[in-house]
Amino acid sequence: MARSLRPTPGQASIFINKLEAARRQLDTAIRMTFANEDELAIHTVAAAAYRILRDMLDKRGRHDLENLYRAGLYRMAKDFVNGKLSKDELIELQIYDLVSAIAEDIKVRGDDVTAENIPLLLNESSKKAHWQAMSGVSGFLKHADRHPEGLISLHDVNNGSLIIHACGAYAMVSRMSTTPEMDVFFLYWLATGGLATAGVGHDGLSAEDAEMVGYLERLSPSRRRRECVKFIRIRKQGGDLR
Repeated sequence: MARSLRPTPGQASIFINKLEAARRQLDTAIRMTFANEDELAIHTVAAAAYRILRDMLDKRGRHDLENLYRAGLYRMAKDFVNGKLSKDELIELQIYDLVSAIAEDIKVRGDDVTAENIPLLLNESSKKAHWQAMSGVSGFLKHADRHPEGLISLHDVNNGSLIIHACGAYAMVSRMSTTPEMDVFFLYWLATGGLATAGVGHDGLSAEDAEMVGYLERLSPSRRRRECVKFIRIRKQGGDLR
């Protein structure tokens, strides 16, 4: 039986701030994913966390999509410096000028260049389009005042993308203090198509992460989820996943 957070007579009241509320919701959505719970229920919980985190970032003048783009450009620039990405590939992606400029800065200033200080700002229309894309399903699940007879396709429910965006937003708000659930979900996301989405290979990961992603890729979906539950338990106990 779940323990109630409501204090009994004589106990002190328990207060939860917005970040902690989002953390609980996001960790719960991840555990629900690994338990193979209903996709719509998972989406509702994850979307609630993401909305809190998005609003907190907005108050600080930051945006999670900008951060993801900066991280991607920084990784490409590092790969370009290290010879893992060619000029022709960047030209084909139509980002050669931008990435090569970042690469030159890395050559000059080294580790002083980070993803966070790459000068990239999205316009308001791009930010709005991103939010609409991420919140469309949750809006359908939350409201029935307009189009009460409306329908939604389950193909539009992309919980992996929503949760990984929420994890990124949480990392930005909490200054990279992620949870075992979030860390394991990142490996799970990479193993279930995230490597292609992020445009990286195993060699772009740490040795431990590359080993765990490779292991998860070889498993069936149900076995992969069970292993992730085990990984979370190991991480919470301070153990090594290998």
